[in-house]
Amino acid sequence: MENAPDVQIEGVEYRSIDILGDEATIPDGLLAELDELAAQGMEPDTVSTIRLYLKYGPYSDRFPVEILFSDAGKAGYGQFFRELLALPEGEALLFHCFRGKDRTGCAAMLLLFALGADEETVMKDYLLTNEFNAAPIAEERQYLTENGVAEDKLDTFTATMDQVFPALLENAVARMTEAYGSPPGYITEELGVTEVEVTRLRNKFLASCLQCKTADCPSASIRGGFRFNNNCV
Repeated sequence: MENAPDVQIEGVEYRSIDILGDEATIPDGLLAELDELAAQGMEPDTVSTIRLYLKYGPYSDRFPVEILFSDAGKAGYGQFFRELLALPEGEALLFHCFRGKDRTGCAAMLLLFALGADEETVMKDYLLTNEFNAAPIAEERQYLTENGVAEDKLDTFTATMDQVFPALLENAVARMTEAYGSPPGYITEELGVTEVEVTRLRNKFLASCLQCKTADCPSASIRGGFRFNNNCV
């Protein structure tokens, strides 16, 4: 946050939620090199930092699982839901992280499941990251190529830092289902969001089905957003 603070917008309240804590899934060797540079009063430039990340390889495809099941992740996502529940009527909450895909991706996944979206809908939303990141990735690849980063290394870097893949979400869903029966089970049992609060969230963020006029219908939609499906019951 110190290196890349939020743009300050008048009238906006800011909240910082620590999702990674001290349990971040970063290789020990990489942490050691970064700590050594910091101890020497040196801060690596962008290309040097990228070379360090490439040296120690990409994150595991179980990274979201490790986020969701860490103590910091559980506490952080619990706070995330508290903020959503406390949001005054008519106001909005913008949530993001550094790259907008891992910590933010898990938050969006949990919120969609809490609102009643099915796994197919959640996956479609999750994979939109790759579409929205296409232009920045192209610019990033050009910049790194101009600074001598090899083509094969570029694929590793963008896959780790800029893109998402179905296996990331599938692993998270499978782990939550194994431990709690379903992702909503994780939300209620691990994050402490009660069934009453889930109903409040749905009343707050869902527009009623156009046919049966209820927010609990599978065909309900996020206010101002997409419709889950057309399966009115």
